[in-house]
Amino acid sequence: MSSRRERKRTILSPESCGGTCSGKVIESEPCNVRCCAENCDFTAWTSWTSCRCSSNVCSDPSPWSVCVRYRDKVKNATCGGYCDNIIFQTQCNKPCCYKDCIMGSWGPWQACDARCESDGFRVRNRIVIQEADCGGNRCEYESETTTCKGPCCPQDCVIGQWSDWSVCDAVCGVGNMTRTRFIKYPVCGGANCTETEDRQSVLCERFSNIDCVMASWSEWTECKLNNSFCGEGTKKRQRSIVINSQCNGQPCPPAEETALCYGNCCVTDCQVGSWTQFGFCSTQCGEGKKNRTRPILVAQSCGGAPCPDVIEFTSCTAEDTTNCSFTEWSKWSECSTDCGKGKSIRTRTLLTPAYCGGQCQDILTENQIDCESYTARRDCQVSAWGEWGPCIRNCERGMQRSSRNVTVVEACGGIPCSGQYNLTQTRTCHEKCEQLCNQGRCSCNLGYVLNANGYSCSKQQCLSSPKIVYCGPGTVAIESCLSVLISCN
Repeated sequence: MSSRRERKRTILSPESCGGTCSGKVIESEPCNVRCCAENCDFTAWTSWTSCRCSSNVCSDPSPWSVCVRYRDKVKNATCGGYCDNIIFQTQCNKPCCYKDCIMGSWGPWQACDARCESDGFRVRNRIVIQEADCGGNRCEYESETTTCKGPCCPQDCVIGQWSDWSVCDAVCGVGNMTRTRFIKYPVCGGANCTETEDRQSVLCERFSNIDCVMASWSEWTECKLNNSFCGEGTKKRQRSIVINSQCNGQPCPPAEETALCYGNCCVTDCQVGSWTQFGFCSTQCGEGKKNRTRPILVAQSCGGAPCPDVIEFTSCTAEDTTNCSFTEWSKWSECSTDCGKGKSIRTRTLLTPAYCGGQCQDILTENQIDCESYTARRDCQVSAWGEWGPCIRNCERGMQRSSRNVTVVEACGGIPCSGQYNLTQTRTCHEKCEQLCNQGRCSCNLGYVLNANGYSCSKQQCLSSPKIVYCGPGTVAIESCLSVLISCN
């Protein structure tokens, strides 16, 4: 069902002098065009067919036979309207029993008639428990309509573009960098995604050298004396790390520093240890001296008792006859030259000189012999050939040149460069010009054209055969493809 609405307009200036007013004064259009529920409709029931029953009591449950009546549907239900679709009935030919219509609860809601994600309507009907009979109150079919939302619309998968690669997450060494892309997965039966990977990762290297940065030093702490009231002690100061070093950056220096400090002077007497044994005599032949020492355990300070003698000497006599002695000879050294004749040396050290008439027959501490060495021998070496240079030609042939360099010069009798290696090489690059030559460039006689190789000619097809003319004495006939005549020069 639908209604109509209308609008009106007022004539501001009526027609005059034969003029007319065009257009309508009142205009209407349909409105409230949503579907309204309408129940189905039937023809009247036919008469009951004849039948026999076992009794004439309405409550008798066992009739002997059945009689039937029919009706036809003339209109279907629309927009969720009610229709019981009963087109025939059967009953025993019993006495008519009075029954009122009995309506039950509401039936289930029918499907929403809206398209996807749009507004629509749905209908439900009251359930008939008992139809009226024999003049009972007839059923009033009821329906109820409410708004509803259509199902979600199918949405296909959407795959976005890959982002740029991220910065390598390593600080010093191997790490990873990643890239991502947006994937909107299908809903409501949309097309599936052909790819589902939304993140990729690859290995990378990054070396961010960051030097350590330290904060300023704190103030020195108070001096902490070793004996709590005088003498020497220590003090400290600290600093914190602002930026720690990374990768191969400058490492952080110590964050704490300790220094000596001093309080009031402590009166301390000197304390010495025990005497050592006397040492060796200062000479090995005749009169000499020997000594012994004792260590200072605690030094004197601030007016304390001074230290006694810590070294003591005594006379001694030595008469030991001692021959000189040497270490073993060293191995012979490398030859003093690496190309030709030289010297090789070995040495030894005097351990004990001769004393008190001792002997020392050979006092040499160094010995030399002749030697030869050619370890510096080096052959000449040259680089690979370079690219061929441009073609330089005359009227005969063209030439190209390539060169190479000496990378290692021969030394110490090695294979020389001269006479062994050529530093330049040449090759022909064009054949002889077939026709004319002008400053190294080929050209062709009249009627010929220069080929792409730059040195050969091909005969050009003339537009038409030249016309024969007579050339007088002293002139020469010249054919030209650009002219159908022969000119005379």
